Amino acid sequence: MTQSKRKIYLYHLIDFFIYALTFLVLFFSLESKISLFDTYLSYFLLYLLSGAVSSLITQKFSFEENDYTYSRVFYSFILMLGIISSYSFFVRAIDVPRFITLSSLFVSFIIEILWIRIFVTHNKISIRKSRIIPSRKVLIFGFVLFSLSGYAFFRDHFSFNYVGLQHLYVAGIYISWFISIKLTFNFHLNRNGGYWRFIWAHIKSYVLLTAMVLFLLFILKFGGEINTIAISGILKYVIVSFLSYTYYFLSKNQNQTDEVAPDIFKAPLLNINEFEDKLNISNKYSINGHLYDPGTVREKLRDIYLKTTPELFERISQKIDYSSIDIVRMVVLRSRDEFNVNILPEESLHLFINLHELNDIRRLNSYLISVNKRLITGGVFIGKVEPIKNRYKRFIKRYPTMIGRIFYFLDFIWRRAFPKIPVLQKFYFAITQGRNRALSFAESLGRLYYCGFKVIDAFEMDNFVYFMAVKSKESSTDSNPSYGPLFKMKRIGKNGKEIFVYKVRTMHPYSEYLQKFMFDNFGSESGDKVDKDFRVTSWGICFRRFWIDELPMLINWVKGDLKIVGIRPISLHKFNMYPREVREYRKTFKPGLVPPFYADLPKSFEELIESELRYLKSYEKKPISTDVRYFFKAFYNIVVKKARSK
Repeated sequence: MTQSKRKIYLYHLIDFFIYALTFLVLFFSLESKISLFDTYLSYFLLYLLSGAVSSLITQKFSFEENDYTYSRVFYSFILMLGIISSYSFFVRAIDVPRFITLSSLFVSFIIEILWIRIFVTHNKISIRKSRIIPSRKVLIFGFVLFSLSGYAFFRDHFSFNYVGLQHLYVAGIYISWFISIKLTFNFHLNRNGGYWRFIWAHIKSYVLLTAMVLFLLFILKFGGEINTIAISGILKYVIVSFLSYTYYFLSKNQNQTDEVAPDIFKAPLLNINEFEDKLNISNKYSINGHLYDPGTVREKLRDIYLKTTPELFERISQKIDYSSIDIVRMVVLRSRDEFNVNILPEESLHLFINLHELNDIRRLNSYLISVNKRLITGGVFIGKVEPIKNRYKRFIKRYPTMIGRIFYFLDFIWRRAFPKIPVLQKFYFAITQGRNRALSFAESLGRLYYCGFKVIDAFEMDNFVYFMAVKSKESSTDSNPSYGPLFKMKRIGKNGKEIFVYKVRTMHPYSEYLQKFMFDNFGSESGDKVDKDFRVTSWGICFRRFWIDELPMLINWVKGDLKIVGIRPISLHKFNMYPREVREYRKTFKPGLVPPFYADLPKSFEELIESELRYLKSYEKKPISTDVRYFFKAFYNIVVKKARSK
């Protein structure tokens, strides 16, 4: 332990004794006795606990030598007020011993300030005057919003005809609001520190404001109806202002950078140029071994079918060997009607091009399967899709930024969320007939692989992503591909038995069919997760950080498929990546919810295998003690070292 840490612990200990002794001395002076069963003394534990929690949250003694401000002490003091008031207000609103508790708190606060001034900082307090200038417009907006949030209180419980406790409360909440923004400077325009630095000041302001308002209600002791209205007003202000300032930050930040979301909600974005490089083929793709007249195919595509899209023609010419295509086995159309595919003979086509976007096709899987059946093995399907990222760009380009975002949000709910909710999807398709559906590129790619295609090229043009896909096999026989928010994944269980693990969706639909493709083309440093996996959604990033996605796996624990600690249940593809002897050894054990990965934190696939083998060998000898040891080690790494799923 370093000298600075020992000093901080000493300061916390002294601070603890200041608050504890002040309470006991004041209590004994006024009551002339100390009884463990006294009503006042029953608050002693709460009093000390609130002080400890406030000190830890505000870190009021984490400062450099002779470089200290009183702001953290004020934060801690106000938080203590809020915690004690919350307990008294919500739990013990009747017969609350206010005088001794609050007087002890205020006296302790004064002693604490004097002690810090004299002994801790040696009279060398650095006064840091903030150079941040609050924005008048934003300040006025916050004031108006705060006033509107308390409209119900003003309407029903405020009168100019007489002066009462309501007037004291109104004056108090406005003073509290001003103190909260003054201490946190949450109305400045500085966005250089990122979203969390920007919004953290507002969150601190909300916490301080709520603490002071609860203290006011605790002191004034209104009736239940007034308390409810007052608290609901503060909650309205907190929620609406938080959403408003978040939108304000993102909209302003969008004008300066492409970053539109904080890191916790920021999903890995697909770079289409990088994607092209991963799919790059050295030679032109040849459909079969036969030779045909390439000039006829080239002229037909250039002068008739693709006359209005010369860039697409050039791309196809670079990637596909025209001499391997029989012109009578080539079809080019622009249609969303599956009938136009079904009338074609099966296993006959060398090249099929549809210039109509996949977003408009009602029964998309059925359509892609029909195309698959019409192509010979190795035949090429060329199409296009408007991914949701490009869809967002279209809205922002067409409308002013604020209006475009509102329209995009409504479009996202209607065309992206509704089709995935079982009850609402029938209603959605009955109205839209599947037109203009919002599709991510990951979902489009996954559907292609599900329907038996292998993508050999993709590129962006006119806000669409065009793809070239080869028929590599027949379509999947899986009758229940994952689509909704809760889904089942095939995994290898004990003795090689196939089990279905329940999870909350964190990837775009059909992403599981891209597992081998992602590992082959994008790789993995750890061997456990694909690096920069564009299949993960923005909300999936958040869910993975806090393990929300793995909560349904408790169902598997109840069913007996999994135990608490154990090797991770993995897919057949990942299972086959292990050495043969490790696979056989691994199959003899039941998988678990908490894998040894979080205890050892391996950096590569080889280290991951070694980590699992160490756990399994130890588990064979001492199963209970091994699981307990690994559980607490994983818990420490997750909570303290912030080990998180990506």
